[in-house]
Amino acid sequence: MPPESEPHFTENMIDTEAHELVAAYKREPTRQSSNAIDSFKNLSNRHAQAIDKAQQLLRAGGKISSYKLSRWQQLRRKGEIIATKLVEGQLSYVLGALAIVSISVFLSYSAFHGSQTPVTPSAQTNPSVDEYITSWQEQKELTLADGSKVWMSWNTQLTVAYSKQERKIIFSQGLAAFDVVSDPSRSFVVVSDDIETTVVGTEFVVNRQTSDSVRVSVMHGEVVVRNAYYGIAILKATQTVMARQGKLTPVETRPAQDIGQWRSGKLVFTERPILEVIEALAPYTPFKVDSSELNEHSGEVTGIFYIDEAADALFTIVQAHRLESRWTGSQQLHLSPSI
Repeated sequence: MPPESEPHFTENMIDTEAHELVAAYKREPTRQSSNAIDSFKNLSNRHAQAIDKAQQLLRAGGKISSYKLSRWQQLRRKGEIIATKLVEGQLSYVLGALAIVSISVFLSYSAFHGSQTPVTPSAQTNPSVDEYITSWQEQKELTLADGSKVWMSWNTQLTVAYSKQERKIIFSQGLAAFDVVSDPSRSFVVVSDDIETTVVGTEFVVNRQTSDSVRVSVMHGEVVVRNAYYGIAILKATQTVMARQGKLTPVETRPAQDIGQWRSGKLVFTERPILEVIEALAPYTPFKVDSSELNEHSGEVTGIFYIDEAADALFTIVQAHRLESRWTGSQQLHLSPSI
């Protein structure tokens, strides 16, 4: 059996600290603040991704300090940061939890005796910025300000930055479907690292399940997928393209029913490479999956898999295709082709 999942509050704290570091550098671009960002990025790939996301948000014109969080959410995040530092100092999770409660109570008391006026971005100079995150086993449906709809799958993170000139989504991780209301005066752009998907009005899916791969699939309409280094792909209904390590793969056609079924709790594949299927299943398992040694030629899979049984489906594929598997570390399953 795979080991139990670790607490999820660490993810939010990494993003919060990254936002604070980038905001501090923008306020005062000194060597000290620059070194602080570099040191933070060197902690892990996850820390580096958090810095990149915060910098993308600033480039989009948003104010990191103006996230639409309630006062309680802001205080809780501060408590989580302090509690995490206590945990990293060899204290137990129990002490960390007590620290969160104690600090939150103290800060809440202070907040109610201080200014309660929220900080909001200027409508004339900055876009409206909202961050949305789904957790383990959580799906969410959003209706954006223009009426466009977003369906977010498990463990998905994105930021909505709307202005009078543009509708921009900064897509950090996970899987989401977009049904975009047509607005010829404002394009709808989804940015994930250096992959940019632009549309006026259509329905499409963006899937970013690993740090170096993004898949865009179109259910209706047409989108343009751009990459700063490797060109442009124009996708029509039922077409899909993958950007792996920044390079766009050839455009493929997928059965329409395969693309959006995850919203009903199912993943559907018709003669798809094992690597693609495993990367799609991995986010729905309670452990990390390292499939870096697999490739597009490791075999094909056809089937319907329920996302709440993803771990069982993954192990079935491993056995059926005789893949080598071993646990590395406390929560990572390493997969490789059979020898």
